[in-house]
Amino acid sequence: MGDGGDASRLRGESASAERFPAHDTQVRERLIADALRELSRSGRAAGIELVVGGATSVPDAESLGVPIRCLGPMSDETSLALAYSAADVSVVPSVQENFANTGLEALACGTPVIAFRVGGMPDMVRDRVNGVVVDPFDVRGLADAIRWTLEDRGRLDELSANARRIMEQDYTLDGAAQRYLSLYEELLARSPRAVET
Repeated sequence: MGDGGDASRLRGESASAERFPAHDTQVRERLIADALRELSRSGRAAGIELVVGGATSVPDAESLGVPIRCLGPMSDETSLALAYSAADVSVVPSVQENFANTGLEALACGTPVIAFRVGGMPDMVRDRVNGVVVDPFDVRGLADAIRWTLEDRGRLDELSANARRIMEQDYTLDGAAQRYLSLYEELLARSPRAVET
């Protein structure tokens, strides 16, 4: 059960940028780069642009085979919401993550998320409903997920609508409080010493 967040803080129409926490930055960058190279090698990179938040450059950018836009550091919620809303998908290839705020922020903006099946990510990202979940370190799977998400506009629109709907339904502070209250009431009702009200 997630702790919830303030979905009203970040709200967008449909789109996102990558942000990399320090603990696995190099691994994440390598996995995205390898997936983009895979798409480029297979001729499936047409129309893809990598948007990177938090960085001013991308190492070995020419080898990725796609245009790159670096947004630099972003610390205020308005900039983050605009960045998420400007992209069609957010790729969050963390290899060690409990419940990525980056994923929640993207979903709050109606941006589908592609993530590895680690920690709480499969709880947040419902495979092919509000994004795609891929096995950890599966570069080809990551590339396929990016292409699958972007290749059909109707599908992308549905993923985007589901992203925002699921965020509002399951991950707001009010929603989390209601789930905890329901759980507490359920446990209390099952208790042999149930308290009458």
